[in-house]
Amino acid sequence: MLENMQLSKDPISYAEYQSDSEECDSFSDSINIYTNKFRNTATILTRVYSFTAIVFMVSPFVEYYLCKLRGMECLGYPHILPNWPLLDDLSIFGYILTVLGEFISAVYCVCVHVAFDMTAIGVMIFVCGQFSLLRDYSSRIGGKGKRCNISKRRDERAHFRIVRCHQT
Repeated sequence: MLENMQLSKDPISYAEYQSDSEECDSFSDSINIYTNKFRNTATILTRVYSFTAIVFMVSPFVEYYLCKLRGMECLGYPHILPNWPLLDDLSIFGYILTVLGEFISAVYCVCVHVAFDMTAIGVMIFVCGQFSLLRDYSSRIGGKGKRCNISKRRDERAHFRIVRCHQT
């Protein structure tokens, strides 16, 4: 909600609120920074998981064919998920069906890991951005501190800033 308000540059306005030295409260640069952090992290993490999944799924078949090339005895057919030879004894179609199921399971597992890790990373980056906004808003509650005289107008301005600060 606060992000959309900041990115659309539709500031909160109260008719009675006036400030002589109020700075513009546009945090779209900060929002874009932590959005880009999330995108970059998502790209890197997805590439790492994809590469790992490909190596994990191809390695049993490479090992099997290297074993055959060296003339060594291989124990059964290669499997993506070891110790899961359900239909190997029936026929080659049973083996293909088993390997297809293993492939789908491995891809699903990688997708679940990516989704979980990206959710955790996204929440951490979002919370970091929210703390940055809260810090910036709360540092502006008292103004610049050049004049410390008590007045109704300054109290209303401080109250407005406190309300705005707590909307984050």
